[in-house]
Amino acid sequence: MVSKSVKQKQMLEEAYEKIKASSLKLEENVIISERRRFAREMHDTIGHSFSTSLIGLQAVIALLETNKAEAKEMLQKIRGNLDKGLQEVRQSVHYLQESHFFIDFETAVRALLNETVEQTSVIIDQDLQIEEEWMKPAQEIVIYRALQEGLNNGIRHGGADRFFLSIKTEENLLHFRLEDNGSGIEKTKVEKGFGLTAMEERVKEIGGSFQMDYDNRRTGLALIIVLPREQVNFGEM
Repeated sequence: MVSKSVKQKQMLEEAYEKIKASSLKLEENVIISERRRFAREMHDTIGHSFSTSLIGLQAVIALLETNKAEAKEMLQKIRGNLDKGLQEVRQSVHYLQESHFFIDFETAVRALLNETVEQTSVIIDQDLQIEEEWMKPAQEIVIYRALQEGLNNGIRHGGADRFFLSIKTEENLLHFRLEDNGSGIEKTKVEKGFGLTAMEERVKEIGGSFQMDYDNRRTGLALIIVLPREQVNFGEM
């Protein structure tokens, strides 16, 4: 019996490491994609303005000794060109700040759930009712991280083999709930680890509420997050 328990724990540890590695790889691919997009945006906006301005400045240098009036006129044009380029850079940065971390949030969530099931053989019942374009980038990342942490905690520390996930957008609130059938923890002995503490901090930073629901049980745990529709973006934090 003891041997079986040790073997199960080892299997859970291995599954946890696989999930962690897969999640990091997915995140790395997203970041690389965003870096490339940012590089393209900066090349298109800054590159053109700077290139034409440098050529114009070379002409100005040549004209300073022969025709100061024409040189001054060219400098005014170069200044206008740089002002236009600066506005385009600001627009690009604003666009990138507002852009979504995931191409499609619900697809990313389902991919994470499917990956977890395949790697660990746990059962995850789900009820996803996410209105398209409701969530902002900061909300997507907070909820995705909460799901990762909740699944990892439930499997690794609680020994859970079944979860229920609910993510619903209703009017001006988003409701997230992740329940598991793990060993749980006594309500009087709650001690949040780094992961749960970081999760709570992220939620509160964007104006949401976070709680762990024990319902006076010694088994099972529910993570509950409520986010308002209006919140700050990472670029404003």
